[in-house]
Amino acid sequence: MSPSTNTDAITATSSSSCTSSLRLYDGTYYTGAVLYLRGRWQWFNLADYGFDQRTSSYVIGACSAWFADWTNGGGSWYPTSLTEAYDVAPTMSGGWDNDVSSVYMT
Repeated sequence: MSPSTNTDAITATSSSSCTSSLRLYDGTYYTGAVLYLRGRWQWFNLADYGFDQRTSSYVIGACSAWFADWTNGGGSWYPTSLTEAYDVAPTMSGGWDNDVSSVYMT
């Protein structure tokens, strides 16, 4: 299954945006609600968008990203080698399903 556009979507941007969005999906294989993030150089706390601890798959856009277990980059980090520009994951790495609370885009 390939990533697709979902009608149940939320978009967050900032003054410095990436040329393409990071997409976080509530379901595996790019299904369910989707959160689009484009802002760079800041932590996005996913609870602010109703997406805390909900990520089950993702599509990285043109900017690499860091995923953290807690708000503001706290706690454990998802392997950054799996969240570089244009990476995709139909499922999360072991132990990380529904466990991301904040995202930083470089």
